[in-house]
Amino acid sequence: MSWAAAACCAGMFSGAGAQTSPAAATASSQADDDKRPEVVEVTASKRRERALDVPISLTTIPSERLENLGVTRFADYASLVPNLTQVSSQGAGSGTVVMRGFYTGPQQTTNTTATYLGDTPISSSGALAVGAFFTPDVDLFDIARVEVLKGPQGTLYGASALGGLLRLVPRLPDTQAFSGSVRLGLSTVQDGSNGHSAKLGLNVPLAKGVAAMQVSAFSRKEGGFIMNVGTGEKDLGEVDAKGGAVTFIVTPTKGLQLTLRTIKQDADTYGPPYQETFSGSLTPVYGERKFSALFTPSVRSELDLTEGGLEYTTAIGTVTASFGRAESNLFQAFDAKPTGLAFGAAGARQQPNVALAKDTLELRFASRRLGGFEALGGLFRTKENSTYNVSVNALNADGTVAAPPLDLLIRSIPEGTYEETAVFGNLTYYLSDAVDISAGLRRAKNRQDYTITRTGLLVTIGASVPLTVVKSEDTSTTWQLTARYRPTQDMSWFARVATGYRPGGPQTNPRAPQDPFLPDTVRNLEVGMKALALDRRLAFDWSVYKIDWSRVQLNGLLNNFLVVGNAGKAEVKGFEAQLSWGDRSGLRIGGSLGYNDAKLTEIGTGTAISLGAAPGDRLPQSPKFTAAAFGDYEFGLAGLQASAGATVRHRGSFNSAYSLGTANVNVRVPEATTIDLRAQLRWSQYALRFGIDNLLDDNHVASYVNNRSSAAQTTVYSQATLIRPRTYSVSLSAEF
Repeated sequence: MSWAAAACCAGMFSGAGAQTSPAAATASSQADDDKRPEVVEVTASKRRERALDVPISLTTIPSERLENLGVTRFADYASLVPNLTQVSSQGAGSGTVVMRGFYTGPQQTTNTTATYLGDTPISSSGALAVGAFFTPDVDLFDIARVEVLKGPQGTLYGASALGGLLRLVPRLPDTQAFSGSVRLGLSTVQDGSNGHSAKLGLNVPLAKGVAAMQVSAFSRKEGGFIMNVGTGEKDLGEVDAKGGAVTFIVTPTKGLQLTLRTIKQDADTYGPPYQETFSGSLTPVYGERKFSALFTPSVRSELDLTEGGLEYTTAIGTVTASFGRAESNLFQAFDAKPTGLAFGAAGARQQPNVALAKDTLELRFASRRLGGFEALGGLFRTKENSTYNVSVNALNADGTVAAPPLDLLIRSIPEGTYEETAVFGNLTYYLSDAVDISAGLRRAKNRQDYTITRTGLLVTIGASVPLTVVKSEDTSTTWQLTARYRPTQDMSWFARVATGYRPGGPQTNPRAPQDPFLPDTVRNLEVGMKALALDRRLAFDWSVYKIDWSRVQLNGLLNNFLVVGNAGKAEVKGFEAQLSWGDRSGLRIGGSLGYNDAKLTEIGTGTAISLGAAPGDRLPQSPKFTAAAFGDYEFGLAGLQASAGATVRHRGSFNSAYSLGTANVNVRVPEATTIDLRAQLRWSQYALRFGIDNLLDDNHVASYVNNRSSAAQTTVYSQATLIRPRTYSVSLSAEF
């Protein structure tokens, strides 16, 4: 593929092209450099290097670009990254991250995309932690950059990174000078309610050149736009988020750096952002942006992180030691109509509460290049304690709890422990300065113990003895082989074979066979190229890949309880490309393009009947095409610095379920394209920004869930989660 062809079909924010060599930067004027693609150093490979040199498919979005594009939430930047989507749910902090189509349907409970905040994994690994229901919607005010690593990352990052990995990299304090920033904003949703935001950041040197502290805090309210016709409440879907962070850095001697960070963030969503539709269709039951429930559902997500690190650089390499504790909680309450109707009640209140406490330790050494070799190796340990407390109460027509025995249909409380230890290593051999090969290996062992108690009418009807303790353990090996060719400092080719895995686990259904399900695995073959061109003003990359998914963990329901089986195989083929361009005139443009074809190739007979799946079915909620493009132009206006820009986002159509489903009927969700506009005025240390998101006020469906548990439930409606309507915003910021 020629450079011109790659540039025409590709789009990039900063991944490969975000790098400019120090010599080139020195030779260029500052004004000239400001129009080039952003300079970003990444740590995706657990060593500092240019994104151009990392031999994987990688998207990096620096904080400056996030701020300019008005990005504050996961959904905002997910649509900028090729083949990254979200299966939305009840509100902020809930839902499933899907990369390269690795999603098997609404019964999927464990992650296929891992998430790190700093050096700490905040997504779960254990099966009963139901991590697939939690989308870490971290506010990006204090984030230096977002790194999206695509394809399996099992060798360096371990479990549950089948499709890829998100890394949110926080800012580090500056030990040299005091600085700060404040930003105030207002917003309003078309035919909805108003919102506001306030953000403050301070950098305080404690000992110049030696120690510093960084403090940040934010509060954000997003306006609502949904109506619950059952209660008459309007402007639902409001999100109230708040949080803060404190980071310390100490460099007591040359080559030694100590960091300590604590982050706390909460988000409350009152009313889900969906409309109810007739089952098996997209036709609204009550009208656009409306649903009916006996009470208004709510979601509260909480995230607390404490992490510390030591980095010691020597003449032969860098030793890094890190620890982290991530605690997350997701509280939900929603009207589960099918369960209530099955018992003759008007509805049911389902309250799933997910709690996770995850402790992580890692010690690694990354060598410098020593002769023809470069090495990285380390030890990893994590322990997570999880609770998934679910209670279901039948409701009367007025929303009150029904009389016994319907007052408690079921309460299930699985309490689990997941412990994993791993050793990993990577060795690179340089055949020359232009050609090198590397091999990596990771060996991981996990043990899982769960205690489960169940009470309620469903347990009594089932005449079963509550399951008390289940156990499982397994060992997984992942590896990678990579060849890299760098003919110039501005171009890099790579070919890579890499594997990943998702841990197995114990069965929790007391009326199902008790054999644990096994890890499922993926193997990815990928070829790609990254380059800078045209005086380093054009940056682009592309890659093509084929991923084989074996022993796919497919979930079904047996006697109203979850059963997991290694019941299939899948194949994923795709293409990703990115581009960015900046010139002296003040014009900066960029974009991304993704094609992803994810299909089942084999499936067991029993599971096929349960899910309504057949070989050749596309994996649910997986669009074949995703694309984004942005453009900004800077110019002078009455002595001020001004800019204007736009972002266009496109997501292709997708299937909501498998082809033969009778209860969960497949619906073809149409493609969606949105346009955002923005403008900015700068003077001195101040900036005034204006934005219009979803300019055309389209009522696009982001994801779709059919709520029936059987084909006979003809009066049970589906949920179509919506993108936000047209939203106007204005903000004023100051730096000091």
